[in-house]
Amino acid sequence: MKQYKILALALLILAGAAGCVPALREAPDLHQVADAVSEAEAEARYREALDLFATRRDEAVRQAGTLLRESAGSLDDPTAALLSLVEVLVWQVEHEPDPNSREDLATGAVHAGQWCLDASPERPACRYRLAIAVGVQARERPGTGVDAMPLMIELLEAARAAGPELDHGGPDRVLALLYLRAPGWPTGPGDPDLGYERALAAAGIAPDFPPNQLVLGEALAAVDREEEAAEAYRAALVLAEALQESGGRDAREWRREAESALAGMGARHLSHPPKQGKKGSGASVPEGERVRKC
Repeated sequence: MKQYKILALALLILAGAAGCVPALREAPDLHQVADAVSEAEAEARYREALDLFATRRDEAVRQAGTLLRESAGSLDDPTAALLSLVEVLVWQVEHEPDPNSREDLATGAVHAGQWCLDASPERPACRYRLAIAVGVQARERPGTGVDAMPLMIELLEAARAAGPELDHGGPDRVLALLYLRAPGWPTGPGDPDLGYERALAAAGIAPDFPPNQLVLGEALAAVDREEEAAEAYRAALVLAEALQESGGRDAREWRREAESALAGMGARHLSHPPKQGKKGSGASVPEGERVRKC
C-alpha cells in the first residue's frame, strides 16, 4: 500500500486549505449501516473479504469493502475487520478516478477508523489506521486539512509509543512523511530534521521493507545528503524487485516509486547545483503567515 504517497499529496494542500472543517465528526452507528448476520457468517465474510482484497482488482476490492462492513457490524470483536476496512477504503481512494467517489471513500475510511478506536481504544493499530484515513480525507476534502495535521501527529505518536513495530515501523514512517511534506513554521509542523529522525527509526525497525527505504531516501534528500538518498532509493528498488519476483502484492508500485525517485534525482543533478544553506531549516513561508487552527 502506498499510504506514504497518498499522505504526501494530502500534506501538500494542508497549508492552503480553504475554510476550517473538523477532521473528525461523529461517525454513524456501525450497526445501522450493515445488515446483521450470524457470528459464523460474519467470520466467513471477513475471510472472503481478505481473499478478495489480496487480488488488488478494482471490483474484487469493492466487494471486499462491502463484506468487511457487513462482518464488522456482526462480529463480537470487529477490530480486525475494521482495520482491514480502513486499508481497503484507502486503497480504493488511491485507485478511484472520480473525485466525488474518492471523497465518499475517504470519509468512509475515517468512519471505519473511528469505529475501530471505539471498539478497541487500547489498540495502537486503530490510531495508526485512523491517522492514515484522516490524511487521505485531507487530500479529498481540503477544508479538513487545518485540523488534520495536529490530529495525525497525536494519533501517530500514540501508536508509535504503544506499537512502534506496527506495519513495519508504520507510525514512524508516516510521521516522517508528515514532517517532510507539511509546511514549516510558522504555518505548520514541517521539519526535515524530525522527518529524517523518524524515517531512520522506521528503517531501523524494518530495513527490508521497501517503503521505509523510499521514505528514508526522501528524508536524506531533504537534509541535503543526496548520495545517501540515492543509496536508499536503490535499496528500495532492489527490495521491491525481489518482492515482485516472489509475488508481493504491492511490490510493482514500490518498484515504480523507486525508479521515479532515482530518475528525479538524476534530473535535479542535471538542472540544479547543490543546495546551500542551513540544513533542516524547512521551507520558506511568506512573512506574516501564522499557524491556523480550527
